[in-house]
Amino acid sequence: MSRSKEVIQVRKLDSPDLDANQMLQMDGIYRLTDVCRYLFFTPDQIRYQAKRCSDSRNVMGVFRFEPRGTYLVDMPIFSKWIAELWLGPKN
Repeated sequence: MSRSKEVIQVRKLDSPDLDANQMLQMDGIYRLTDVCRYLFFTPDQIRYQAKRCSDSRNVMGVFRFEPRGTYLVDMPIFSKWIAELWLGPKN
């Protein structure tokens, strides 16, 4: 199945007790704007980085989902990317 016809289940981040560390441990796909509510990055900053990356979906876990016209976050990949960004690469 091509990615343009891909069916994606977008989960909601709606727990009032959730913090950034808990969110980054979650599985699934979420809206970038929802994810950024828990982070120190803005959606614009993440979108800019995603546009500069040749394979942002697999490298950053961030991608534009055309049918909805929105950016989504694949949390396991995104969490790893954030950790590398924040902590630096592991040796």
